[in-house]
Amino acid sequence: MPVAGTFHSIGVFFLRQFIDRIGYGKDFVIYDEDDKIKLIKQICEEKKIDEKEAPARQILFQISAAKNDGVASREFEGRVHNYFMSCVRDVYGDYEKAMKRNNALDFDDILLCTKRILEVPEVLESFHAKFQYFMVDEYQDTNAIQYEIIRLLASATRNLCVVGDDWQGIYSWRGANIKNILNFNKDYPDAQVVKLEQNYRSTK
Repeated sequence: MPVAGTFHSIGVFFLRQFIDRIGYGKDFVIYDEDDKIKLIKQICEEKKIDEKEAPARQILFQISAAKNDGVASREFEGRVHNYFMSCVRDVYGDYEKAMKRNNALDFDDILLCTKRILEVPEVLESFHAKFQYFMVDEYQDTNAIQYEIIRLLASATRNLCVVGDDWQGIYSWRGANIKNILNFNKDYPDAQVVKLEQNYRSTK
């Protein structure tokens, strides 16, 4: 049967099967917003970071943005250009360690860890054996990690169909990269493009 869902729901489905390959237990928990804020505040307190100068929610926003770009804590240094971002860097490393220690993922980790398990050759081979065709809706709203997940899954058969509208890219603030759809023909030069230019929804 086909597997259908959001990137995150399918990611969890994959991770429940293979996350042990990257050092987590299959009984991992998923932290919600309150859990994450509580952990960030705890780390800030331990590091004597003033909440007024570096609010927990803003730190979490920057960590989330980095994860959506595929930037781990060890690679964050390039984003540090002021005191606040140095706080983010310091918290990010401890946040990653604490999440791993608690066998926990946040919403962004679901995609990061899905990409990581797909980089394990035998895991990717098992998915290639099960799935041959891939379809992605709202492709203009995919981010860097989602792009990589799609690329890995479709790398064997290249049977990939995406649907999207480059005029409707509205989630750049959430990490979406409009270049994913603009460059689709460069990434897949043998693709056939079908343009739906007649509006059947708002006729006279």
